[in-house]
Amino acid sequence: MRSLVIREEQIAVLSEAAYESFCKRLYEHIKKCWPREFERKGATGVQQSIEKGIARAAKYGIQAERDVVRYIDTMHLVGEDFDVDPKKGWVHVILEAKTLAPTIKAIRIWEQAKKEHLPDKPKKVTR
Repeated sequence: MRSLVIREEQIAVLSEAAYESFCKRLYEHIKKCWPREFERKGATGVQQSIEKGIARAAKYGIQAERDVVRYIDTMHLVGEDFDVDPKKGWVHVILEAKTLAPTIKAIRIWEQAKKEHLPDKPKKVTR
């Protein structure tokens, strides 16, 4: 039986294609769920915020697609630089916690952001 050999260059191409596909889905998600932000930033600004959000989420170990979406949704709700905002101490406690799994971090920042920024809104907003 012949074994399949995948070269590093091929893995890089596959990874890049997956990344681009995810970015496209995130772009459409922002366009649909955050229309004001989408309009304000424009296409280029949205693409830049997606790249920034993915990189920042990864800094905290948040890499699963669903968790990255939560992180980026939090960016749009709270502010793009919420993770470095000294007025948002709760963010640092959650994101820097070594004992929390990345998925738990993403869920907790999203839930806390909703509590602070959507207090009078129906509980329909879920991620």
